[in-house]
Amino acid sequence: RERLVVRKVFGSSKKTVLFWFSPVCPSCEENLEFWKEIYQNHSSENLRFVGVTSFGKDKTEEYVKKFQLTFPVIIFSDLSLLDKYKVEVVPQTMLIDTSGTVQKVWPGPLSENYKKEIESMIS
Repeated sequence: RERLVVRKVFGSSKKTVLFWFSPVCPSCEENLEFWKEIYQNHSSENLRFVGVTSFGKDKTEEYVKKFQLTFPVIIFSDLSLLDKYKVEVVPQTMLIDTSGTVQKVWPGPLSENYKKEIESMIS
């Protein structure tokens, strides 16, 4: 898989974890508790967490409120972003390094092995 560089959007002094989700996706709900937990435990000056969805503002705000999400959420309308970031499925968890390069992608519901790998890569 080619390395995707997203420096223009997320390159900074911080690593970034993107949580790609849809408010109507049952599998996304399965990942929420873990996403909330790692956001609370690892959000720092060196690590940024962002939820990303293409759903409308009203549905997304309702979802954020219902599940008490505290990490920032970006709503985008340009569906070409899915191709640019090579998002083939939601939920998807993505780690971007400080140069803006996608380091690792975890597609779908997070297994215990995925969760351990994410924890080790962001700690």
